[in-house]
Amino acid sequence: MEKTDNLKKKRSSQKSRQPDNLRQYSKYSGMAFQMIAAILFGLWIGAKIDDALDNEKHVFTALTTLVFLLATLFLIIRSLTKS
Repeated sequence: MEKTDNLKKKRSSQKSRQPDNLRQYSKYSGMAFQMIAAILFGLWIGAKIDDALDNEKHVFTALTTLVFLLATLFLIIRSLTKS
């Protein structure tokens, strides 16, 4: 009898953890997509600026990508420390 009670408790605790695991997974995957989108947006803006100014070395592409990467990292770290 005790074994079946313990088994039922174990199963119910595993079921209650599943939505929490899914919530964490969606949170972190959302952060990854946010970071990818920000980096690509910075890359696109930098390329447009370099094209407009006729830069051969793509300085603005590198700078805006780096700025967007750092800004996204800052926001992600800030949101992780709040939680």
